Amino acid sequence: MPTLGMDMQEATIVRWLVCEGDEVQKGEPVLEIDTDKTTFEVEAPESGTLSNLTGKEGETLPVGAFLAYVLAPGEEVPQKEGEDKEEGHQEEGQQNEQEEEGSLVPDASPEIPPDEPLSPEPGAPVPEEVSPEEVSPEEVSSAGSGPSAEAGLSEDGSGAVGGPASAPSVPPPAAGKGLRASPAARRLAAERGVDISSVAGSGPAGRVYLSDVLAFEATTTAPAATPEQGEQEEQEVSREELPSREASPKATSREGAAAGAATSSGVAAEVLEEGIRREPLTQVRRIGAKRTQRSFSEVPHFYLRREMDAGALVLLRERLKEKLGERPEAVGVVPSLNDLVAFAVSRTLADHPRLRARFDEERGELVVHERVNLGIAAATERGLVVPVVRDAGSLRLLELAKRTRELLGKAREGKLAREELSGGTFTISNLGMMGIDSFDAIVNQPEAAILAVGQLRTVPRWNGGTWVPKEVISMTLSVDHRVADGADGARFLADLQDGLSNWELLI
Repeated sequence: MPTLGMDMQEATIVRWLVCEGDEVQKGEPVLEIDTDKTTFEVEAPESGTLSNLTGKEGETLPVGAFLAYVLAPGEEVPQKEGEDKEEGHQEEGQQNEQEEEGSLVPDASPEIPPDEPLSPEPGAPVPEEVSPEEVSPEEVSSAGSGPSAEAGLSEDGSGAVGGPASAPSVPPPAAGKGLRASPAARRLAAERGVDISSVAGSGPAGRVYLSDVLAFEATTTAPAATPEQGEQEEQEVSREELPSREASPKATSREGAAAGAATSSGVAAEVLEEGIRREPLTQVRRIGAKRTQRSFSEVPHFYLRREMDAGALVLLRERLKEKLGERPEAVGVVPSLNDLVAFAVSRTLADHPRLRARFDEERGELVVHERVNLGIAAATERGLVVPVVRDAGSLRLLELAKRTRELLGKAREGKLAREELSGGTFTISNLGMMGIDSFDAIVNQPEAAILAVGQLRTVPRWNGGTWVPKEVISMTLSVDHRVADGADGARFLADLQDGLSNWELLI
């Protein structure tokens, strides 16, 4: 599991883009992961054959966790030191016992992480190594009576081989008869005594998925599950599901009851009772909730609100629309009001180092950033993300507008790269397009300040002789009081107003 930033601790597997045994090329995306900030495609580090896929869709793993091997032609899965010797001793003393009991062919995609001890307990059968060439990930058949064990997950989700696999109540398919089924489907069928060969598969070439087993069981068993049983089954299913090339098109009423209603973000919700449901959070919202709570409780916020005269800002944008509309290269990059505010902020911050600093709590010092890396808060279906325009203070207006559009587009698609989500020194959050006049934003740690921008409004102003209409934008500066004082924030807002009213000071 790669790290996408210094503060990243874990990520959730969204989906595997390849399957066990697939040939991959260096740089080819192999899976999507969901971090607290974005969905990211993990690429193959080398070309080769994918082996030992570990981790299920929806499973959260720590940074550095094993995901898979990419094997070169002829290369075998690495074994731990002393494993061959131990296997040899155990095989010699237990082969006859294995032949009497019968065996199962291990899944082609074992779920054992490389850092788990692979040595069975004394007296346990030793798994026989099966190469991807010998067992297809899509088709598994019985392999005689050689010593083997079925790899599985313990109840706590950790991979472990702790003894002989219990013999399933349903016999394995006859030799030579191919059975196309996902590992999760085979495992659930064995646990519940379902003859998987009788289950009609909904996948490619009749491949049986876990949902097919559930549907078959629902039509052949009379008693209905109690709510407690249904909840337990849902938890077991979520632990056992493994990546497959495509999801099952079938949806049974039993699955619907377990999964509950679907949310706007596509995350399944658990129905507690009529009108009430429990809704899981996406990784972005879950981690964002923790960070927001931490920032709000640890950072001593203060807020400064100022109503900015936006008349010159509006006139400038009208002139830009007229001028840039005549230039083909400027199509789609006419700066918005938010772009103009971001440009003014990036220039104004050059004279306010405390607002581009962070507080080092351990040493009781300020860490000041020379460059302005401007974060632009963006609302997405998965939650709030903050892509970062690096060195925004050095960009010209059109460059800043173009770069901001690129980042916001990638944010909506969940395609932001790691460097586009880290290193921010100041953030802007704009809810003006949603009709919000003003609001207070929470400081985006470890930054020192965030600027909340409201909508453009026309209000009456007295000019000494009569009332005149004025275009204004309310802006609220939230500041970490450990880094800056009220006077620091007030001076920043005053300088920002000067820039918005007199663009020649900024350009």
